[in-house]
Amino acid sequence: MNSPSIETLDQELSEAINKIYNGCQKINAKHLKIRILQWLDKVRTPTHNFIWKQNSLLYARVLLEMTLEQQLDKPFRGVPPDGPLPRFDKFEVVI
Repeated sequence: MNSPSIETLDQELSEAINKIYNGCQKINAKHLKIRILQWLDKVRTPTHNFIWKQNSLLYARVLLEMTLEQQLDKPFRGVPPDGPLPRFDKFEVVI
């Protein structure tokens, strides 16, 4: 199985970020909107590392699903951590 290119990851991440932002605009609960926007800022932190880009994309996909459901679960219930995003194991994620 071929790995996606960096350009493909960037494009997918950009699309997911736009969908999250648009979905967030439809949310009335202020606290939920603030938390989503905090995570959105964290997810779109620029990186040139391929593995970190993949991790950011995984976070974005999960955040998008939770944004559309207007329900945040771990790890998005809290404030994003300082520094780089922790590794998000795709086997722990059910989308």
